[in-house]
Amino acid sequence: MSCEADQPYAHDEWNKSTIKSGMTLSNDNRTVSFSTGGWKNLKGTLKMDSSEGGRYHFRIKIESHENSGSNSLMIGICDHNNNSTSVYSNSGNNCVYNLREGGIWVRGTENKTYGEKMQTGDILGIIIDFDEKKLVFQKNEKVFRTAWSNFTGIFVLSCDLNYKNDRVTIIGYSLRQIAIHLDINVSKVRYWLRKWEDEKRITNKKTGPKKQQNHTRTENFC
Repeated sequence: MSCEADQPYAHDEWNKSTIKSGMTLSNDNRTVSFSTGGWKNLKGTLKMDSSEGGRYHFRIKIESHENSGSNSLMIGICDHNNNSTSVYSNSGNNCVYNLREGGIWVRGTENKTYGEKMQTGDILGIIIDFDEKKLVFQKNEKVFRTAWSNFTGIFVLSCDLNYKNDRVTIIGYSLRQIAIHLDINVSKVRYWLRKWEDEKRITNKKTGPKKQQNHTRTENFC
Protein backbone atom coordinates (compact mmCIF):
# COMPACT_ATOMS: atom_id res chain seq x y z
CA MET A 1 0.00 0.00 0.00
CA SER A 2 1.48 3.33 -1.07
CA CYS A 3 1.57 6.42 1.15
CA GLU A 4 3.41 8.66 -1.29
CA ALA A 5 0.69 10.59 -3.12
CA ASP A 6 -0.34 13.79 -1.37
CA GLN A 7 -3.95 14.06 -2.51
CA PRO A 8 -6.38 16.57 -0.91
CA TYR A 9 -8.27 14.09 1.27
CA ALA A 10 -6.83 15.17 4.63
CA HIS A 11 -9.46 15.12 7.32
CA ASP A 12 -7.77 17.43 9.81
CA GLU A 13 -5.78 20.65 10.02
CA TRP A 14 -3.72 22.46 12.64
CA ASN A 15 -5.84 24.56 14.97
CA LYS A 16 -4.86 28.19 14.42
CA SER A 17 -6.16 29.10 17.87
CA THR A 18 -3.35 26.98 19.39
CA ILE A 19 -0.38 28.42 17.45
CA LYS A 20 2.44 29.99 19.45
CA SER A 21 5.08 32.59 18.62
CA GLY A 22 7.42 31.37 15.89
CA MET A 23 4.78 29.15 14.26
CA THR A 24 3.36 29.87 10.81
CA LEU A 25 0.46 27.97 9.22
CA SER A 26 0.05 27.51 5.46
CA ASN A 27 -1.47 25.09 2.95
CA ASP A 28 -5.02 25.53 4.35
CA ASN A 29 -3.60 25.21 7.89
CA ARG A 30 -2.24 21.73 7.17
CA THR A 31 1.43 22.82 7.28
CA VAL A 32 3.16 24.33 10.30
CA SER A 33 6.61 25.92 10.09
CA PHE A 34 8.69 26.81 13.15
CA SER A 35 11.10 29.77 12.98
CA THR A 36 12.32 29.91 16.57
CA GLY A 37 13.25 27.28 19.15
CA GLY A 38 12.19 25.90 22.51
CA TRP A 39 9.28 23.59 23.24
CA LYS A 40 5.90 24.77 21.98
CA ASN A 41 2.76 22.72 21.35
CA LEU A 42 0.25 22.85 18.50
CA LYS A 43 -2.98 20.87 18.22
CA GLY A 44 -5.32 19.64 15.50
CA THR A 45 -8.94 20.68 15.09
CA LEU A 46 -10.60 17.25 14.91
CA LYS A 47 -11.92 16.03 18.27
CA MET A 48 -12.04 12.24 18.57
CA ASP A 49 -14.32 10.86 21.29
CA SER A 50 -13.41 7.30 22.29
CA SER A 51 -16.98 6.69 23.48
CA GLU A 52 -18.17 7.00 19.87
CA GLY A 53 -15.82 4.25 18.69
CA GLY A 54 -14.41 4.19 15.17
CA ARG A 55 -10.95 4.16 13.64
CA TYR A 56 -8.76 7.08 12.58
CA HIS A 57 -5.58 7.21 10.58
CA PHE A 58 -3.48 10.37 10.39
CA ARG A 59 -0.52 10.80 8.06
CA ILE A 60 1.98 13.56 8.77
CA LYS A 61 4.85 14.32 6.42
CA ILE A 62 8.13 15.54 7.86
CA GLU A 63 8.89 18.36 5.44
CA SER A 64 11.96 19.62 7.28
CA HIS A 65 13.68 18.30 10.41
CA GLU A 66 17.34 18.10 11.36
CA ASN A 67 17.54 14.88 13.34
CA SER A 68 20.72 15.45 15.31
CA GLY A 69 21.86 16.38 18.78
CA SER A 70 18.90 17.22 20.99
CA ASN A 71 16.63 18.35 18.13
CA SER A 72 13.50 16.45 19.12
CA LEU A 73 10.09 16.57 17.44
CA MET A 74 7.12 14.88 19.14
CA ILE A 75 3.89 14.06 17.29
CA GLY A 76 0.88 12.07 18.47
CA ILE A 77 -2.41 12.67 20.28
CA CYS A 78 -3.38 14.29 23.54
CA ASP A 79 -6.45 15.19 25.57
CA HIS A 80 -8.29 18.05 23.87
CA ASN A 81 -8.08 20.11 27.09
CA ASN A 82 -4.32 19.68 27.54
CA ASN A 83 -2.81 23.18 27.56
CA SER A 84 0.78 22.22 28.39
CA THR A 85 3.66 24.05 26.72
CA SER A 86 4.90 20.61 25.65
CA VAL A 87 2.66 17.55 25.84
CA TYR A 88 5.24 14.76 25.64
CA SER A 89 6.49 14.94 29.25
CA ASN A 90 3.06 15.68 30.69
CA SER A 91 1.45 12.88 32.73
CA GLY A 92 -1.96 13.56 31.19
CA ASN A 93 -3.87 11.51 28.62
CA ASN A 94 -1.37 11.52 25.75
CA CYS A 95 0.83 9.38 23.52
CA VAL A 96 3.46 10.86 21.18
CA TYR A 97 6.25 9.62 18.91
CA ASN A 98 9.80 10.93 19.37
CA LEU A 99 11.15 11.32 15.84
CA ARG A 100 14.75 11.87 16.97
CA GLU A 101 15.05 8.55 18.82
CA GLY A 102 12.20 6.48 17.44
CA GLY A 103 10.78 6.12 20.92
CA ILE A 104 7.44 7.07 22.42
CA TRP A 105 6.15 8.99 25.43
CA VAL A 106 2.94 7.68 27.00
CA ARG A 107 1.37 9.73 29.79
CA GLY A 108 4.78 11.28 30.52
CA THR A 109 6.73 8.00 30.58
CA GLU A 110 9.38 7.38 27.93
CA ASN A 111 10.05 4.18 25.97
CA LYS A 112 13.19 4.56 23.83
CA THR A 113 13.02 1.13 22.15
CA TYR A 114 9.66 1.38 20.35
CA GLY A 115 10.26 2.27 16.69
CA GLU A 116 12.83 3.91 14.40
CA LYS A 117 14.32 7.36 13.94
CA MET A 118 12.62 9.58 11.37
CA GLN A 119 13.93 12.42 9.23
CA THR A 120 13.02 14.84 6.46
CA GLY A 121 10.86 13.15 3.84
CA ASP A 122 9.50 10.41 6.10
CA ILE A 123 5.78 10.04 6.81
CA LEU A 124 4.53 9.35 10.32
CA GLY A 125 1.30 7.40 10.54
CA ILE A 126 -0.90 7.43 13.64
CA ILE A 127 -3.54 4.68 13.70
CA ILE A 128 -6.14 4.96 16.45
CA ASP A 129 -8.73 2.23 16.97
CA PHE A 130 -11.31 3.28 19.56
CA ASP A 131 -13.22 0.00 19.20
CA GLU A 132 -10.20 -2.03 20.31
CA LYS A 133 -8.80 0.88 22.35
CA LYS A 134 -5.31 0.78 20.91
CA LEU A 135 -2.92 3.12 19.09
CA VAL A 136 0.00 2.23 16.83
CA PHE A 137 2.53 4.36 14.97
CA GLN A 138 3.82 3.88 11.45
CA LYS A 139 7.00 4.98 9.63
CA ASN A 140 6.26 5.20 5.92
CA GLU A 141 5.00 1.65 5.13
CA LYS A 142 6.27 0.02 8.32
CA VAL A 143 3.69 -0.40 11.08
CA PHE A 144 5.04 -0.84 14.61
CA ARG A 145 3.53 -2.69 17.54
CA THR A 146 0.83 -1.26 19.81
CA ALA A 147 2.09 1.87 21.56
CA TRP A 148 -0.90 2.53 23.83
CA SER A 149 -3.98 0.58 24.84
CA ASN A 150 -7.08 0.76 27.06
CA PHE A 151 -7.37 4.55 26.84
CA THR A 152 -10.52 6.66 26.92
CA GLY A 153 -11.26 10.34 26.48
CA ILE A 154 -11.59 13.05 23.84
CA PHE A 155 -8.40 13.49 21.83
CA VAL A 156 -6.82 15.77 19.22
CA LEU A 157 -3.64 15.66 17.18
CA SER A 158 -0.63 17.02 19.06
CA CYS A 159 2.71 18.35 17.78
CA ASP A 160 5.51 19.43 20.11
CA LEU A 161 7.96 21.60 18.14
CA ASN A 162 11.40 22.34 19.55
CA TYR A 163 13.90 23.10 16.79
CA LYS A 164 14.17 26.08 14.43
CA ASN A 165 13.13 25.35 10.80
CA ASP A 166 11.04 22.28 11.62
CA ARG A 167 8.10 21.93 9.23
CA VAL A 168 5.40 19.23 9.14
CA THR A 169 2.23 18.73 7.06
CA ILE A 170 -0.96 16.75 7.63
CA ILE A 171 -1.38 14.98 4.30
CA GLY A 172 -4.24 13.11 2.65
CA TYR A 173 -5.02 9.94 0.77
CA SER A 174 -4.46 8.84 -2.80
CA LEU A 175 -7.22 7.30 -4.94
CA ARG A 176 -5.37 4.00 -4.73
CA GLN A 177 -5.50 4.02 -0.94
CA ILE A 178 -9.23 4.76 -0.95
CA ALA A 179 -9.79 1.93 -3.43
CA ILE A 180 -7.85 -0.50 -1.25
CA HIS A 181 -9.93 0.32 1.81
CA LEU A 182 -13.19 0.03 -0.13
CA ASP A 183 -11.91 -3.10 -1.91
CA ILE A 184 -12.88 -1.72 -5.32
CA ASN A 185 -11.17 -0.64 -8.53
CA VAL A 186 -9.59 2.84 -8.70
CA SER A 187 -11.78 3.68 -11.71
CA LYS A 188 -14.87 3.25 -9.51
CA VAL A 189 -13.45 5.71 -6.99
CA ARG A 190 -12.92 8.23 -9.79
CA TYR A 191 -16.51 7.64 -10.98
CA TRP A 192 -18.05 8.30 -7.56
CA LEU A 193 -15.85 11.36 -7.00
CA ARG A 194 -16.97 12.81 -10.36
CA LYS A 195 -20.58 11.98 -9.55
CA TRP A 196 -20.27 13.70 -6.16
CA GLU A 197 -18.69 16.80 -7.77
CA ASP A 198 -21.46 16.94 -10.41
CA GLU A 199 -24.18 16.72 -7.75
CA LYS A 200 -22.44 19.40 -5.70
CA ARG A 201 -22.28 21.75 -8.69
CA ILE A 202 -25.99 21.21 -9.41
CA THR A 203 -26.87 21.88 -5.78
CA ASN A 204 -24.72 25.02 -5.68
CA LYS A 205 -26.42 26.40 -8.79
CA LYS A 206 -29.80 25.98 -7.12
CA THR A 207 -29.03 27.08 -3.58
CA GLY A 208 -25.59 28.68 -3.66
CA PRO A 209 -22.45 27.11 -2.12
CA LYS A 210 -22.76 25.88 1.43
CA LYS A 211 -20.27 26.91 4.05
CA GLN A 212 -17.78 24.10 4.65
CA GLN A 213 -18.01 22.55 8.10
CA ASN A 214 -15.51 20.55 10.07
CA HIS A 215 -16.36 16.87 10.43
CA THR A 216 -16.13 15.43 13.92
CA ARG A 217 -15.61 11.86 12.80
CA THR A 218 -14.07 10.00 9.86
CA GLU A 219 -13.97 6.42 8.70
CA ASN A 220 -11.00 6.93 6.33
CA PHE A 221 -8.14 4.53 6.93
CA CYS A 222 -4.70 4.40 5.37
